[in-house]
Amino acid sequence: MERRTWLKAAALAPVAAAGCSGGHRPAGQRSGSPAARSPGGRTAPADWNALAAGLGGRLVRPSDASYDGARRLYIPRYDKVRPLGIAYCAGPDDVAECVLFAARRKMPVAVRCGGHNYAGWSTGEGLVIDVSPMAAVEHDDGRATVGAGTRLVDLYDRLAREGVSVPAGSCPTVGVAGLTLGGGLGVVSRAHGLTCDVLESVEIVTADGQRRVCDGRRDADLYWACRG
Repeated sequence: MERRTWLKAAALAPVAAAGCSGGHRPAGQRSGSPAARSPGGRTAPADWNALAAGLGGRLVRPSDASYDGARRLYIPRYDKVRPLGIAYCAGPDDVAECVLFAARRKMPVAVRCGGHNYAGWSTGEGLVIDVSPMAAVEHDDGRATVGAGTRLVDLYDRLAREGVSVPAGSCPTVGVAGLTLGGGLGVVSRAHGLTCDVLESVEIVTADGQRRVCDGRRDADLYWACRG
Protein backbone atom coordinates (compact mmCIF):
# COMPACT_ATOMS: atom_id res chain seq x y z
CA MET A 1 0.00 0.00 0.00
CA GLU A 2 2.51 2.58 -1.21
CA ARG A 3 -0.05 4.66 -3.07
CA ARG A 4 -0.57 8.12 -1.68
CA THR A 5 -3.84 9.91 -1.32
CA TRP A 6 -4.72 13.53 -1.86
CA LEU A 7 -7.26 14.54 0.74
CA LYS A 8 -9.10 17.83 0.44
CA ALA A 9 -10.52 19.14 3.71
CA ALA A 10 -12.89 22.08 3.68
CA ALA A 11 -12.13 23.60 7.06
CA LEU A 12 -9.39 23.39 9.65
CA ALA A 13 -10.28 22.99 13.32
CA PRO A 14 -8.83 21.39 16.45
CA VAL A 15 -9.56 17.66 16.39
CA ALA A 16 -9.14 14.89 18.95
CA ALA A 17 -9.13 11.15 18.42
CA ALA A 18 -12.33 9.74 16.97
CA GLY A 19 -13.92 6.60 18.34
CA CYS A 20 -16.36 3.84 17.52
CA SER A 21 -18.49 1.66 19.74
CA GLY A 22 -19.94 -1.14 17.69
CA GLY A 23 -22.13 1.15 15.60
CA HIS A 24 -24.09 2.38 18.64
CA ARG A 25 -23.84 5.68 20.44
CA PRO A 26 -22.00 5.31 23.76
CA ALA A 27 -23.75 6.01 27.04
CA GLY A 28 -24.26 9.67 27.91
CA GLN A 29 -22.18 11.44 30.53
CA ARG A 30 -22.08 14.84 32.13
CA SER A 31 -19.44 17.11 30.72
CA GLY A 32 -17.69 20.41 31.24
CA SER A 33 -16.17 20.26 27.78
CA PRO A 34 -15.28 22.98 25.27
CA ALA A 35 -18.74 22.38 23.78
CA ALA A 36 -20.25 24.77 26.34
CA ARG A 37 -18.97 28.17 25.22
CA SER A 38 -20.34 31.68 25.10
CA PRO A 39 -22.21 32.18 21.81
CA GLY A 40 -20.57 35.55 21.21
CA GLY A 41 -22.22 38.80 20.15
CA ARG A 42 -25.91 39.35 19.53
CA THR A 43 -27.46 38.37 16.23
CA ALA A 44 -30.81 39.38 14.80
CA PRO A 45 -33.15 37.08 12.83
CA ALA A 46 -32.28 39.13 9.75
CA ASP A 47 -28.62 38.17 10.16
CA TRP A 48 -29.46 34.48 10.12
CA ASN A 49 -31.85 34.92 7.20
CA ALA A 50 -29.06 36.60 5.23
CA LEU A 51 -26.68 33.76 6.04
CA ALA A 52 -29.22 31.15 4.95
CA ALA A 53 -29.84 33.01 1.68
CA GLY A 54 -26.11 33.09 0.93
CA LEU A 55 -25.53 29.36 1.39
CA GLY A 56 -25.72 26.67 -1.25
CA GLY A 57 -26.58 24.26 1.56
CA ARG A 58 -29.14 24.68 4.32
CA LEU A 59 -29.17 26.39 7.71
CA VAL A 60 -31.00 24.83 10.65
CA ARG A 61 -32.10 27.08 13.52
CA PRO A 62 -33.61 26.29 16.95
CA SER A 63 -37.13 27.09 15.68
CA ASP A 64 -36.89 24.50 12.89
CA ALA A 65 -38.54 21.09 13.26
CA SER A 66 -35.31 19.34 12.28
CA TYR A 67 -33.21 21.16 14.90
CA ASP A 68 -33.17 18.53 17.66
CA GLY A 69 -32.03 15.84 15.27
CA ALA A 70 -29.50 18.14 13.62
CA ARG A 71 -27.78 19.20 16.84
CA ARG A 72 -27.27 15.70 18.28
CA LEU A 73 -23.96 13.89 17.81
CA TYR A 74 -22.71 10.33 17.88
CA ILE A 75 -21.55 11.09 21.45
CA PRO A 76 -24.72 11.63 23.56
CA ARG A 77 -22.90 13.33 26.44
CA TYR A 78 -23.26 16.55 24.41
CA ASP A 79 -26.96 16.18 23.61
CA LYS A 80 -27.83 19.16 25.82
CA VAL A 81 -25.67 21.58 23.82
CA ARG A 82 -27.85 23.92 21.75
CA PRO A 83 -26.05 25.70 18.89
CA LEU A 84 -27.43 28.98 17.58
CA GLY A 85 -27.31 27.51 14.10
CA ILE A 86 -26.17 24.46 12.16
CA ALA A 87 -25.02 25.10 8.60
CA TYR A 88 -24.91 22.10 6.26
CA CYS A 89 -22.31 23.32 3.79
CA ALA A 90 -22.59 22.33 0.14
CA GLY A 91 -18.99 23.32 -0.63
CA PRO A 92 -15.96 25.36 0.45
CA ASP A 93 -17.66 28.66 -0.40
CA ASP A 94 -20.35 27.88 2.17
CA VAL A 95 -17.66 27.16 4.76
CA ALA A 96 -16.01 30.51 4.01
CA GLU A 97 -19.35 32.30 4.29
CA CYS A 98 -19.96 30.74 7.71
CA VAL A 99 -16.48 31.57 8.98
CA LEU A 100 -16.88 35.22 7.98
CA PHE A 101 -20.39 35.38 9.46
CA ALA A 102 -19.11 34.11 12.80
CA ALA A 103 -15.97 36.25 12.78
CA ARG A 104 -17.94 39.47 12.27
CA ARG A 105 -20.07 38.62 15.30
CA LYS A 106 -17.30 37.18 17.49
CA MET A 107 -19.23 33.93 17.52
CA PRO A 108 -17.45 30.61 18.18
CA VAL A 109 -17.64 27.95 15.50
CA ALA A 110 -17.42 24.17 15.64
CA VAL A 111 -16.64 22.07 12.58
CA ARG A 112 -18.50 18.77 12.28
CA CYS A 113 -18.34 15.81 9.96
CA GLY A 114 -19.04 12.49 11.68
CA GLY A 115 -19.68 14.01 15.11
CA HIS A 116 -17.46 11.47 16.88
CA ASN A 117 -15.26 13.87 18.83
CA TYR A 118 -15.15 12.73 22.46
CA ALA A 119 -13.87 16.14 23.62
CA GLY A 120 -17.01 17.88 22.36
CA TRP A 121 -15.40 19.88 19.58
CA SER A 122 -18.03 18.76 17.06
CA THR A 123 -20.56 21.11 18.64
CA GLY A 124 -20.88 24.35 20.57
CA GLU A 125 -23.29 27.13 21.45
CA GLY A 126 -22.34 29.26 18.44
CA LEU A 127 -22.42 28.17 14.79
CA VAL A 128 -21.82 24.54 13.84
CA ILE A 129 -20.27 24.16 10.38
CA ASP A 130 -21.35 20.73 9.18
CA VAL A 131 -19.37 19.53 6.15
CA SER A 132 -21.12 16.16 5.78
CA PRO A 133 -22.72 17.11 2.41
CA MET A 134 -19.20 17.52 0.97
CA ALA A 135 -18.63 13.82 0.49
CA ALA A 136 -17.39 13.33 -3.08
CA VAL A 137 -14.49 10.91 -3.62
CA GLU A 138 -12.49 10.87 -6.85
CA HIS A 139 -9.58 8.61 -7.75
CA ASP A 140 -7.01 9.13 -10.47
CA ASP A 141 -3.60 7.57 -10.99
CA GLY A 142 -3.00 6.45 -7.42
CA ARG A 143 -4.34 9.62 -5.78
CA ALA A 144 -7.71 10.31 -4.22
CA THR A 145 -9.43 13.66 -3.82
CA VAL A 146 -11.72 13.28 -0.82
CA GLY A 147 -14.40 15.69 0.37
CA ALA A 148 -14.19 16.83 3.99
CA GLY A 149 -17.55 15.26 4.83
CA THR A 150 -16.71 11.77 3.62
CA ARG A 151 -17.29 8.94 6.09
CA LEU A 152 -14.72 6.16 6.26
CA VAL A 153 -17.18 3.52 5.05
CA ASP A 154 -17.82 5.52 1.87
CA LEU A 155 -14.13 6.24 1.35
CA TYR A 156 -13.20 2.57 1.66
CA ASP A 157 -16.06 1.51 -0.61
CA ARG A 158 -15.10 3.96 -3.36
CA LEU A 159 -11.38 3.16 -3.27
CA ALA A 160 -12.00 -0.59 -3.14
CA ARG A 161 -13.47 -0.36 -6.64
CA GLU A 162 -10.03 0.82 -7.80
CA GLY A 163 -8.17 -1.85 -5.83
CA VAL A 164 -6.56 0.71 -3.51
CA SER A 165 -7.03 2.02 0.01
CA VAL A 166 -5.58 4.34 2.65
CA PRO A 167 -4.49 3.66 6.23
CA ALA A 168 -7.33 4.87 8.44
CA GLY A 169 -9.70 3.79 11.19
CA SER A 170 -12.19 0.96 11.57
CA CYS A 171 -15.35 2.83 12.62
CA PRO A 172 -17.46 3.26 9.46
CA THR A 173 -19.17 6.54 10.39
CA VAL A 174 -16.10 8.53 11.47
CA GLY A 175 -15.46 11.54 9.23
CA VAL A 176 -12.23 11.51 7.24
CA ALA A 177 -11.33 15.18 7.81
CA GLY A 178 -11.33 14.99 11.59
CA LEU A 179 -9.58 11.64 11.58
CA THR A 180 -6.82 12.90 9.27
CA LEU A 181 -6.25 16.20 11.08
CA GLY A 182 -6.08 14.26 14.34
CA GLY A 183 -3.41 11.93 12.98
CA GLY A 184 -5.48 8.97 11.86
CA LEU A 185 -4.63 5.95 13.98
CA GLY A 186 -6.02 2.72 12.57
CA VAL A 187 -5.71 -1.05 12.48
CA VAL A 188 -2.97 -1.00 9.81
CA SER A 189 -0.95 1.86 11.30
CA ARG A 190 2.01 -0.31 12.30
CA ALA A 191 2.39 -1.54 8.74
CA HIS A 192 1.37 1.52 6.73
CA GLY A 193 1.48 4.55 9.04
CA LEU A 194 -1.17 7.10 9.97
CA THR A 195 -3.76 8.69 7.72
CA CYS A 196 -1.93 12.03 7.93
CA ASP A 197 1.20 10.34 6.55
CA VAL A 198 -0.43 10.06 3.12
CA LEU A 199 -1.85 13.58 3.08
CA GLU A 200 -0.31 15.28 0.03
CA SER A 201 -2.44 18.41 -0.17
CA VAL A 202 -5.28 20.03 1.73
CA GLU A 203 -7.77 22.77 0.89
CA ILE A 204 -8.74 24.72 3.98
CA VAL A 205 -10.68 27.82 4.92
CA THR A 206 -8.65 30.00 7.27
CA ALA A 207 -9.99 32.31 9.98
CA ASP A 208 -10.07 35.26 7.54
CA GLY A 209 -12.51 33.37 5.31
CA GLN A 210 -9.93 32.67 2.59
CA ARG A 211 -9.72 29.36 0.75
CA ARG A 212 -6.18 28.07 0.58
CA VAL A 213 -4.69 25.02 -1.09
CA CYS A 214 -1.71 23.91 0.98
CA ASP A 215 1.03 21.40 0.22
CA GLY A 216 4.78 21.09 0.60
CA ARG A 217 5.32 24.20 -1.59
CA ARG A 218 2.24 26.40 -1.10
CA ASP A 219 1.47 27.59 2.43
CA ALA A 220 3.72 24.83 3.65
CA ASP A 221 3.37 25.90 7.29
CA LEU A 222 -0.37 25.25 7.16
CA TYR A 223 0.18 21.99 5.31
CA TRP A 224 2.55 20.67 7.96
CA ALA A 225 0.20 21.88 10.69
CA CYS A 226 -2.51 19.72 9.12
CA ARG A 227 -0.13 16.77 9.15
CA GLY A 228 0.68 17.35 12.80
